[in-house]
Amino acid sequence: MANQKEIFFHVGLGKTGTTFLQHRVFPYFKGIHYLQSGHFRHFEKSIEKCQATRIFISREFDRQLQEKVGPFAKIYPHGKTIIVLRPHLSWIESEYKRYLKSGKNNTFDEFLDLDNDQGNWKKEDVYFYPKIKFLEEKFDHKPLVLFYEELKKDMWAYFDKFANYMGATYNRQDINTRVKHKSYSIKQLKIIQRFNQKFMPHGPDYSKNYYIRKIQRWLRMIPRYLVLYAAHLVPEKMVGDEPLVPKQRLEQIAKDYQEDWEKCREYARKNNPL
Repeated sequence: MANQKEIFFHVGLGKTGTTFLQHRVFPYFKGIHYLQSGHFRHFEKSIEKCQATRIFISREFDRQLQEKVGPFAKIYPHGKTIIVLRPHLSWIESEYKRYLKSGKNNTFDEFLDLDNDQGNWKKEDVYFYPKIKFLEEKFDHKPLVLFYEELKKDMWAYFDKFANYMGATYNRQDINTRVKHKSYSIKQLKIIQRFNQKFMPHGPDYSKNYYIRKIQRWLRMIPRYLVLYAAHLVPEKMVGDEPLVPKQRLEQIAKDYQEDWEKCREYARKNNPL
């Protein structure tokens, strides 16, 4: 039965507009059954229970892509994957901001150690091309590679690429184009970082139980959101003007991952069917 279903799988990456697409765009595609990201936890059961013969599932991954997508590929190797990429520099900076907002307090060099590779993220986690080759190896079809900048440049053309690849349609009037989550300011993130350092110096300690862990995360987010909101009232001069990510690190990222980015662009140019 599984092989009789045509399956499309959007695998992220994170911080490439995935949440916006999952809530504001994908549910309105016609001609294909969209499974919300929450179904991925029990993807085999969700897909087998679905009566539709054409299914689209979306889930946001970054470092966990190979680990999480591998089991899916073993069961549905005929699935067609879609991955969205963003320039390394802005992508890793955005991931670091999310990291701080989640309750962590490390400096950028502790988050991604570009010199000794002892950070929370490893240097290999930031490479995109190996992720593309992984998808190509594990699935029968080459992945469709799209770019976040396309969403910013012409969102309707970008939505069309998803829809056309899957043989779906949509009505523009159904799409709410407002941003799903607005970014926090540098001032807010600096203040939450200092809050984390003072009150959560070792970071959050979560239960191994999935449901208890979900409750813990929600409870821990309450004070952080209060701090982020109150940060608007703090004068800029009390926070300082130093960047979250040192300029030299941004320059190093741009240099170290330039070849990887060029390989991804070339892959998309040669292999995208659109």
